[in-house]
Amino acid sequence: MPRAKRSPKGYLTPREVADLLMVSPITVRQWPQKGWLEAQTTPGGHRRFMWRHVELFARDRGHTLHQGDESEFKVLIVDDDQQFADLLSEAISTLDDSIVVAIANIGFEAGQRVRAFLPHTILLDLMMPGVDGFTVCRQIKSDPVTKSIDIVAVTDFHTPENEEHIINAGARTCLAKPINLSLLARELGIDVGHAAYG
Repeated sequence: MPRAKRSPKGYLTPREVADLLMVSPITVRQWPQKGWLEAQTTPGGHRRFMWRHVELFARDRGHTLHQGDESEFKVLIVDDDQQFADLLSEAISTLDDSIVVAIANIGFEAGQRVRAFLPHTILLDLMMPGVDGFTVCRQIKSDPVTKSIDIVAVTDFHTPENEEHIINAGARTCLAKPINLSLLARELGIDVGHAAYG
């Protein structure tokens, strides 16, 4: 199958867009108000930009994106269910074989693995023995080294309360298991068909 288009990062902050286009973050924040660049708003009121929208915006205006040397898009799966983690890792690899996937099966292991791997996105299970996903999420977001990492929670226990709790802890969104691959691909900024794992 043709390799899906991959974004270096699913969602970009105004600072990251500013760095890519070599403008100030204030300038970037004005573009959605003028209707020039589409933006999403987080529950906390922060603007986030899809990579493909930024790419189209730059192309339409003849700008060059300054991406530096980073070429790998890294995803860390934090889930105590080894079988689920392996299946999800394999599924992500079929979405785009250039995505680098790592797995941490224990909540206690996650913090160390996050610092060593420095993923762009973490797929974080909420219910793990020992240290739950809520605690792991808060730890990641309280660490200056890892706080900018995008966190997508996944859970068998998807309730409005759990979703609100994990988003308040710093996750961007919460997906229910079994995970719809079309939805997951959208969250990772790539374009594929649909399936489910979990």
